[in-house]
Amino acid sequence: MHTKVDKALSGFIDQLFSQHRRSAFPGPRGGMIVSDPKTADAILRAPDQFQKTFKLLELLGKSRFGTNGDEWQARRELTHRNYLKAGMAQNRERVAEVYRRRLADCESTEPAAISRALLAASTEIFHDAFGCTVAIEPMLDFFDHARVMLKQLQYFSMMPPDPSELEALERHARSLLRQYVVETERSPTLSAVLESWQSQTRIDDFNAADEFMMNFFAATESSSSTLSTAINRLGVHQAAQERLAAEVTAGENFAQLECFINETLRCYPPIPFVVRQVASETEIEGLPLKAGNVIIISIIGIHRHSGYWKDPELFDPARVEFVEDAYDRRAFIPFGKGLRTCGGTRLARLELAEGLKAFIRQFVVTHESDELSFEYSLAMRPKSWEGMRIARR
Repeated sequence: MHTKVDKALSGFIDQLFSQHRRSAFPGPRGGMIVSDPKTADAILRAPDQFQKTFKLLELLGKSRFGTNGDEWQARRELTHRNYLKAGMAQNRERVAEVYRRRLADCESTEPAAISRALLAASTEIFHDAFGCTVAIEPMLDFFDHARVMLKQLQYFSMMPPDPSELEALERHARSLLRQYVVETERSPTLSAVLESWQSQTRIDDFNAADEFMMNFFAATESSSSTLSTAINRLGVHQAAQERLAAEVTAGENFAQLECFINETLRCYPPIPFVVRQVASETEIEGLPLKAGNVIIISIIGIHRHSGYWKDPELFDPARVEFVEDAYDRRAFIPFGKGLRTCGGTRLARLELAEGLKAFIRQFVVTHESDELSFEYSLAMRPKSWEGMRIARR
């Protein structure tokens, strides 16, 4: 099953990389795939007509990621202020300290060990944002198990499960949820947050642990995946790595670092696509859609649209559109757009900057090949570290 799931998800991501087009084209289950920035912008700015849907993920607990309207707003309010505060400039040193420490304490320079250290840092920072202290290693072990389940849920969202498969998914989900509750009970501070959420929230069938867990997955997976991809690209672009090392050492202006992060997000967005469901009959670019049809908005396609980017397939560490701040905002949406823009955007950008600085200060990376393939669960992360070498400075 795991091989089939990995192959199918990787194949779909490869399709998005290879088949982005200027116009919409038919997608799975009677819907369509959209890659045009203007069309995608219109869809994302109409959340009532094009609603977010993540139904199978609800097996792991209902959360703001799969709800709409007033319920989504109520769930969002539980986390929004914490994300904004954690992403403020005065928290920069705390974020930097966590990444410095986690990378310094890494016993190995093997890429897999570095990747785990990045995930540990992001996990610590996420819980820090809510005033929680948790045992990091058991939480990472739990996340490793959960990632397998997340892959299966993504797969079956495209290939509906038969009754026996659905029953197996439900059993697996219940087991994971029990395991997560055990982990939350180990932390008095996290338990207090969950108790507060549970008591103050007036939503039918609300479960605070489910909500917190899904936020944890989304925040840590996207940040650590993007940092892993950026490090991979540093190994390929040695001249850029040297320029960034000089800039980080100088410690005054980080314009090149910001450009490099943006180009990583453009070429390899951690969330490669988003899904919307049509609420009532409509049409997009002349193609009719019925209520219930699914729209896949290809972030990969939007970020590589030839009408908005020069040499869009090229990874350019000093891309002129970013250097000159001369790009169309509709064509660069790594954190989404409109009302459903990622609430943790500010914290995510802070983590990407400080995490990459910490890595560059401590390590040098080389890579034998420009090739890069991905695995996908909630976010894209490099599938293989083969050919990469990391050494301490």
